[in-house]
Amino acid sequence: CLPALGLLLATCVLPESPRWLIKHGKPEQAEAIIKKFIHPSESEDVVRRVCKEVMSDMRRDMETRVLRDSIEEYTRPRWTLAAFVAPASDEVASWLDVFRRNRKVAFTGMTFAVFQQAIGTDAILLYSVRTLTVYGVSNETALLTTLVMGICKLTFTIFTSTLVDNPSIGRRKPLLVGGSGVFCGCCIIAISGAFPSSTGSGLIAGFLVFMSSFGFSYGPLCWLILAELFKGQNRSKALSLGSVLNRLTSFMVTSVYLSCLRWFTLTGTFVGFAVIALAALIFSAVSVPELAGRRLGSAAHSSVMSRNLSCISAQSWGMARAPST
Repeated sequence: CLPALGLLLATCVLPESPRWLIKHGKPEQAEAIIKKFIHPSESEDVVRRVCKEVMSDMRRDMETRVLRDSIEEYTRPRWTLAAFVAPASDEVASWLDVFRRNRKVAFTGMTFAVFQQAIGTDAILLYSVRTLTVYGVSNETALLTTLVMGICKLTFTIFTSTLVDNPSIGRRKPLLVGGSGVFCGCCIIAISGAFPSSTGSGLIAGFLVFMSSFGFSYGPLCWLILAELFKGQNRSKALSLGSVLNRLTSFMVTSVYLSCLRWFTLTGTFVGFAVIALAALIFSAVSVPELAGRRLGSAAHSSVMSRNLSCISAQSWGMARAPST
């Protein structure tokens, strides 16, 4: 009840989006909100330039959308799939727009959202007490371990949030370091299952490594990267679709977790999770671009795959700083 009440109260002080304010003729308020996301150390000249560029991009997107919708209004049939998925107004993109503009970006974002849960995060946390007690850990120790797992996840999530806007760190380094930790945690658990005398202690160590690494990487960075990959009007649809895929993956993994433990044993199950974690790590290294210091949605206008290993320079950081959503 209290968390829900806190969330309700917090929504009362959320500002309107700059795009909505510009659309309704309130550019001054939009500019004031944009300035809040620019680092205080930036000069007034940089602040003005960034605000001007961001607002110009928003206006250009809205004008392009109005023109395209006007043309499509008179050229497409009324009873088609395209008509069904079309936006209700020029302010909102259609579902097809998420994939229409840049399929590589859409594929990267949606796959990343699936991988965040395919590694078994929710299943491990949800069934941690049962898993630990089945393999010889006392109920009190299992409950304490689950509590410590939650604390580790929260602590590393907060820690990561202080790092990702550092130009020398960005998003990719915590993602790859944490992704490697998730893989190592799965390996520790899988190996511990092969040694019955030390399975309990191995499980505890593996769970803590896994959850700490997840809090350092996939946990917070999944939603930050998704928000920054997509441009303006496509962002809300992309985040919605990513959330649906993420939750469906979580549901499927948690549904089969206990059955996998019975059928494939602890070692077999976590060898599978380790393989998925390794695939997620390789995918992150190859496909997820560095987005620190770039404007929101800028990846949609460039080849993600060709820029995946590039690092943001100190000069470009001084020119513009991307807000963390």
